[in-house]
Amino acid sequence: MQDGFRHSLRWHIFSALDGLTRLGKPTRQLLGTTSPKPSLWLFLSTIGEMNAIAGFLARLALVIPPQHWVILTDRKIYREPYLKRYPTALVAEISDDPREAYQLAASYPPLLFLVSEIPLQPSDAPCRLPYAWVHAAQQAGAPRLLVNGWPYRYQPSCRADALERRLLGKAWLRAFDLICMQDDAGSIFALEHGAQPLSVHVCGNMKFDALAIAPDNGTTDQRRLASWLQQTKRPTIVAGSVTDADEQALIFAAFAKIHRQAPAVRLLLAPRHPENPVVMHHIAQQCAQHGLGYQLRTEMLASGKDSHADCLVLDTIGELRDAFRFGACSHIGKDHNLLEPLSAGLEVTALPNWDATYPSYPVFKVLSEAGDITLHTQADDLACSWQASIDQNPQQNRQSKVSGLLARFGGATERTWQLAAPYINQAQASFVGQPTSTALVQH
Repeated sequence: MQDGFRHSLRWHIFSALDGLTRLGKPTRQLLGTTSPKPSLWLFLSTIGEMNAIAGFLARLALVIPPQHWVILTDRKIYREPYLKRYPTALVAEISDDPREAYQLAASYPPLLFLVSEIPLQPSDAPCRLPYAWVHAAQQAGAPRLLVNGWPYRYQPSCRADALERRLLGKAWLRAFDLICMQDDAGSIFALEHGAQPLSVHVCGNMKFDALAIAPDNGTTDQRRLASWLQQTKRPTIVAGSVTDADEQALIFAAFAKIHRQAPAVRLLLAPRHPENPVVMHHIAQQCAQHGLGYQLRTEMLASGKDSHADCLVLDTIGELRDAFRFGACSHIGKDHNLLEPLSAGLEVTALPNWDATYPSYPVFKVLSEAGDITLHTQADDLACSWQASIDQNPQQNRQSKVSGLLARFGGATERTWQLAAPYINQAQASFVGQPTSTALVQH
């Protein structure tokens, strides 16, 4: 009771202080409506959070159709990708104004509020979800669920955020009925920062369940790349999402060592920002320095010819995942997605010391500690690792490698679903007979 009173008092103090800063300022109308329409609120700060729980969302859509969803995001650039995935849902682009939560709750009262991965505290990680959204859902009687949770431990970006966290940090997690964390350390963090003990469960990381999702057929150009890689039968080292110039230099130095002994080996390099002229110029310089010929993927598509270059630079979008399926081994740039090459059964190399505040870090941490990826900082070591993978006939035992990873790290989606099912079923019963949502109104 005393904790509840203190949390309530702190909320009123913060609301009063925040209200003073907004005197005379109108509240935005997020979505248009003519009458209250019960909804499922889903906070996805970025497309990364959507992809992380893709299997869970696919299952949720079968129980509560997306026509009842209101997807909340603090990033305007993700509205189109969200609607492309779920065209019947609504997307509300929220700001730091807590009044928006209560206005939306009046028009689209939540029957369930689902938060994916972040935040675990107000303004935790690079996203902003004011405590008011949790409070508005609580006032509406909606169960609050946080899935695939991970503490990023970002510091508040301004004094207002710092004040909100100081006053309401513990109330934030205390307000959730169910908190599914990725690991024990995250569970301890949640308990230390206010979560109710019975609400916290360690379920694993849902991202690993993506290993079981087969890639789609892709576009004509993507299928053309896959066919070409398969037909040429040259051992290919696939280096994806390589951003840093020093890391690119390391990759070219290691590849040059292999190429001098085995000229048939090819490097397929996917820079993170192929639209950046500085990045592409550096790649050209590295190839010239090591005496390597290279070809851009866009040039190959335009000419329809394979120049048999030592290095193919993938300056197109959407082809990398398919390319992994025909690689002999792979390297992933620091702080990026390790699961795509692993889903193809490849051996993966990377640099050590990834940034613990990046969304890619939880997967890196688990895999590096388990020895499922190899970490190198020297070109000689990297070259030896790649050569060993090439010599081992990379097409053998790929599926068993994927199955082994799933057996060890998969299952978080199912474990989370079993815990969330009572709340989802309760909400689903209330949606029966509800009308579909109207179109988004821009303001």
